[in-house]
Amino acid sequence: MCGSRATRLVGMVDSGADSTLLPKDIAPLLGIDDAELNPTPRGSGGAGGTSFPTWTTPKVLDVGIVAFLPDGPQAWGPRVRLQPQFAENTTTLLGRADFFSYFTVIFEQSATRGSVFHLDH
Repeated sequence: MCGSRATRLVGMVDSGADSTLLPKDIAPLLGIDDAELNPTPRGSGGAGGTSFPTWTTPKVLDVGIVAFLPDGPQAWGPRVRLQPQFAENTTTLLGRADFFSYFTVIFEQSATRGSVFHLDH
């Protein structure tokens, strides 16, 4: 498990992401040195058939989730252990292999509300 460095990240829950993807430039903020990042042999694929290089680390991230509610931010849900991939110039994507395993994820499609999803813990 990584050290106890606290870093604030905003991410998107992404049902299309096999695993969690984090921007490579935040690795040092999480206590991960460049020497601890290993290139993923084939990289990763994204929307529209794009591909890009990624890196992994044997370190596990212990993550707490904060919900931004009308009364202010507060801890929400279980602590989550992530083994993310890292990529340059990316958005934080919370993926199926690690993040989703802690929640029940429900997707709804409504003519009036559009696409909505719920995370239940």
